[in-house]
Amino acid sequence: MSTALLMVSNLFLALRHQNKPDFLDSIKILIVEDELMVAANLAMILEDKGYEPYDAAGTKEEALKMLEEIKPDIAILDINLHGKAEGIEIGAYIKEHLNIPFIFLTSNSDKDTIDAAKKVNPSAYLVKPFKADDIFAAIEIAVANFSGEEYSAALEPENNEEKISIFSGSIFIKSNNRYVKTAIADITYMQAVDKYVEIFTRDKKRYIVRSSLDAILHKFTPYHFIRVHKSYVINPQYLEQINGHLIVVDQLEIPVGRSFRDGLIKLIDTLH
Repeated sequence: MSTALLMVSNLFLALRHQNKPDFLDSIKILIVEDELMVAANLAMILEDKGYEPYDAAGTKEEALKMLEEIKPDIAILDINLHGKAEGIEIGAYIKEHLNIPFIFLTSNSDKDTIDAAKKVNPSAYLVKPFKADDIFAAIEIAVANFSGEEYSAALEPENNEEKISIFSGSIFIKSNNRYVKTAIADITYMQAVDKYVEIFTRDKKRYIVRSSLDAILHKFTPYHFIRVHKSYVINPQYLEQINGHLIVVDQLEIPVGRSFRDGLIKLIDTLH
């Protein structure tokens, strides 16, 4: 890389750090790319859309170290690093040791490279040169594939319902054409309002999903949430009081429906 190009790339990265917003529930993404300009451009696009990209790793060794230290939500891996297909080796490491989706980034479409990449089973592919829409599509495909959903269903859900994906103990919700996440353990309760479900967390955040409460509760089956009313589902870990036909969850009074009362009593019995 020429000195002038390196200076431009370093300025690009410096400006990104200077203007970096305060991320709260953003998806954290590790970029593994040995071309500084490509890495900086990719990071800028991700950041502009509300994702949180880490400083790029340029070698296999840097990537493996960062994967262990920072625990990203998604990794974007250039297949060829300094002329070697080390991105595939990094993908294999993620597959064996981590529970996150990864996307292969490549400008090389020869059969041997594609065959080697397919064996590692990435969650999605991104081909150079890429546009912003290509990146967002790759992330959506990766999240859908990794959580075991069909990508077509993620794009065109039945009955106009939005899909939420669950992995690594968190839910990933598509909001304003990007994904945000929250830990399932932090969810206190959910409320159905018209054609939407509002998801509340212990730090007072609220996420709105166009879905039915039945559909979301089905996804949450392994996490032992319980329905207490036709419009409410609670996380029993945050149940504070029971007052007749009302319960208190995270300092909020929630009604208990008559048909759900027996299930709530059984739950309380199991907690004692």
